[in-house]
Amino acid sequence: LYMGLVAVSGKKEAAIPFIAPEDEPRLEYLITRLITQVTADRKPVIGVLSTLPVLPGAPFMSPRRNSWIVTRELGRSYSLRPVSTNADSIPPDVDLLLVIHPKRIPARTWFAVDQYLLRGGRLIIFADPLCAAEESSSPGAPGLAGSSDPNRLIQAWGLKMGRNLVAADVTAASPVSFSSGEMEELPTWLSLRGRHINREDVTTTGLELLMMPFAGVFEGEPAEGLKATPLVQTSPDAVLVAAFQARMPGPEKFRGARHIGVRPLALRLQGRFKTAFPDGPPTSPGNTNAADRAEKSWLKESVTNSAVVLVGDVDMLSDQYLAREINILGFRFFEPINDNLNFVLNIVEQMAGNPALIGLRSRGRFERPFDRVLALQKKAREKWQQEERDLVQKLRRTQRRLAELERAKSENQRYIITPEQKREIEKFRREKFETLKKLKQVRRNLRRDIERLGLQIKVANLTIAPLLVIGYGLVRAWRRRRRALGR
Repeated sequence: LYMGLVAVSGKKEAAIPFIAPEDEPRLEYLITRLITQVTADRKPVIGVLSTLPVLPGAPFMSPRRNSWIVTRELGRSYSLRPVSTNADSIPPDVDLLLVIHPKRIPARTWFAVDQYLLRGGRLIIFADPLCAAEESSSPGAPGLAGSSDPNRLIQAWGLKMGRNLVAADVTAASPVSFSSGEMEELPTWLSLRGRHINREDVTTTGLELLMMPFAGVFEGEPAEGLKATPLVQTSPDAVLVAAFQARMPGPEKFRGARHIGVRPLALRLQGRFKTAFPDGPPTSPGNTNAADRAEKSWLKESVTNSAVVLVGDVDMLSDQYLAREINILGFRFFEPINDNLNFVLNIVEQMAGNPALIGLRSRGRFERPFDRVLALQKKAREKWQQEERDLVQKLRRTQRRLAELERAKSENQRYIITPEQKREIEKFRREKFETLKKLKQVRRNLRRDIERLGLQIKVANLTIAPLLVIGYGLVRAWRRRRRALGR
């Protein structure tokens, strides 16, 4: 048996084909969305303001690609309209403005976005302290990974995103292979699960895995009249590292790191917003006509409640971090490798739809993560990183010692290895060998501890239930025997 739900309004019809038990936390949201679908008289319009080629025909678009997967999927349900990065205004019929990688956006365009929001528009911003997708979008210019931030707007709302600062979280580290052949659990390449994701919000309650490479966080407290809801966040172990260090292998990336703890990687702001331009619209370069500027009217505060979603990563939208391509007989298909696409579709659906959808929350769910396994992995990772730091420190000490010995040599001994240098080199080789051996032992112990825990659980599952049944049978037989003897 199964149950679904159909809504009909005139010639429009929409359905929830099957109401699964796991949909219970978001059932109210699904029903409200269903009603919205049949009562809407047109497709919602989404304005896309992007410095990256996410739409068909965008500048610098590779001839092999039409658009990004995420915008193709959005185009199935919404009317997408490109908005110039030099726009002086946002069309009033735009239901939702999607800003992607706002790099070097002029002040007049930020003012247009500000006024659009204050008129009651809704806004989603994807910014990035280290945008690897920008490199892949410009194959002829390697090393072009740039940064962007929405601080020109969000500082007026009490928030700030660190420029060129990337979140590193050892509890969300992803295995990454470097060009040197090394494999490392890279803590700046975030694979977010479980407690990193808000299970009480309808847009994120059903998500299992989000991938956010080189993401930024939002710090500060929302201004008066605004309510912030974290959607995705770091763990208490998170730190901020410089963007130029984020892709380095080994512990070097943590030099100068700042501990931040739990901070939102993505959040939603709701309420009445104040303008980020209290002095009015910015003047164009060379235009000093104060009279023209004074004649222009602008909003200083929202005319109604509105909502903004801020996301500290752009790479999560890029095809290579969202899906894998499958080619069958010349036909190209894409298979999602995580929930990044679902996350984007969920927040767009909520923000572009009925305002009632924004306030809905999930009814909660019960989650039982493998806490002991995660704790074992975290402990082993910390120990491995400490061993690696020790190895790097020993390497530096040896290099300094070798440099001192080199400086102490006379000119005619410049290309001769002295016995003392030879001893230092041999000493370092032995220390390196021993440290690498310890690192392998740490990893071996991690696997052993996890396998031992798995074996204990397996033995418990296989023995406890039969033992309980046998015990119950013996107790019942003993009691029946006693009653028989008592007669």
